Amino acid sequence: MTKLKSFDPNAVQMFDSSGKIPSGLLQGSWTDLGAFDECLALPSSQYCLVYSKIPLIWSRKYEGFFHPSNQQLYNHDSNPTFHRLISQYGHYFLQMNITTGICLPLGCSVDELRLLLISGLSSHNSGLQFDVDSCQTHSYPVPWKKHEIIAASILLGVVIANIIGSFTSSVPILRFFDVPSNLDKVLSSPQHTPFPCLGGIKSLTMIYLICGHVVWGLLFNSFDNLFALPSTLVNPLGLSVLLGPDTVETFFLVNGLEMMTLFLTKSPSSLSSSPNFPLTIFLLLRWFRFAITVGWFICINIIVFSDHFRVAFGGPFWHHLQSAASISSTCASTWLNHLFLISHYFNSPENWNTCLLADWYLEVDFIYVILFIFFITPFLGNKTFKPILNSTLIILVGTLITAIITIVYDVQTSWLPTNFVSNQFAKYLVYIHSKPWAHLSPYFFGVIQAFAMNSDKPKINKQLIDGN
Repeated sequence: MTKLKSFDPNAVQMFDSSGKIPSGLLQGSWTDLGAFDECLALPSSQYCLVYSKIPLIWSRKYEGFFHPSNQQLYNHDSNPTFHRLISQYGHYFLQMNITTGICLPLGCSVDELRLLLISGLSSHNSGLQFDVDSCQTHSYPVPWKKHEIIAASILLGVVIANIIGSFTSSVPILRFFDVPSNLDKVLSSPQHTPFPCLGGIKSLTMIYLICGHVVWGLLFNSFDNLFALPSTLVNPLGLSVLLGPDTVETFFLVNGLEMMTLFLTKSPSSLSSSPNFPLTIFLLLRWFRFAITVGWFICINIIVFSDHFRVAFGGPFWHHLQSAASISSTCASTWLNHLFLISHYFNSPENWNTCLLADWYLEVDFIYVILFIFFITPFLGNKTFKPILNSTLIILVGTLITAIITIVYDVQTSWLPTNFVSNQFAKYLVYIHSKPWAHLSPYFFGVIQAFAMNSDKPKINKQLIDGN
């Protein structure tokens, strides 16, 4: 009875809140997050995520979960029985980590926890290496920061303007905030276009892409039997999810097709009420349309991923470097680069500016418009052969640059969502996926396709080229 009375209820609650080595590890169960809320309900506790992995003695190009390796992956000094059990699934460890939630007293440091794990499990000789992410503590009320106040003021101001503008559209400035009128414009079909279906195709590609990301997001914490994932995905529904990233290339192809069709079939007056429409204004208006959307989402991210939302809705992964914790502060420091559509051109695998991940394709598309105008338009008044030739050369240049970067920087050539962002995945995002050279082929193939679909002689007016 004396021993029972000496039990510390807080210690029992911390132990109960901690995750364990996942059951079903040999079937691909990779995560046991424990009880996050129960742990942080104690004012004297902290919640940490522990990542463990097998040290690989070699590296290879990323091949996903569908290509097991027959090569020796591990150090021979480690437990041979353990390695023999997982040898047929060893290639999964190139992308995945075993993740466990640990509840500890505030007095324990990250270094102490790391040493404790190493010493406590070394006797098993599993060869696992451990690392600890930044730990989370009990949430207290947090003050509003300057960038949060500015972002909240912008959001609140726009919402109020939309409410007033919807009922008082007669005021010249407020008519831009007339919600019913703007929705009607957004949902209406493009006027005077020979291919009205292109807008619908582009919308469907983006909807498909969003749905694909949502599916992977729902699977994120459901890796209870990850080793069965390849066989699960080899069906029409699974393959449709895997083909989701191809919709980005379809988006760029349709954009190139639309842009070339516009210049082939329309006069300058179709782009502006003035027949003397300079290209600089065309580019400025196109950038301004993107910049407003990007600015709006920057403000949303600053608020939604602030510490105020973390206190109310935060979970185990909030403080992970590539998760929600860094988004609000990164948006506050990189908002100008995002607004000018250049942020993703300065990323690195160590810091890829996780403010807005989805605006990279707007940056790429805007670069393509500039290339299109300055490499294609000047030749349209003479022959169709020259722009087709230039488009082909641009495609070859993009393919060559992508191949060189892949070889020089040892970058993987495809991706699958993984439990956490690996270095290989980060390199792919930074050097390939979010850069213009990787998507030149579909965009300018769309440009070439426009010539095939518009067999008549180009109708472009030289006034559009000269801007006078």
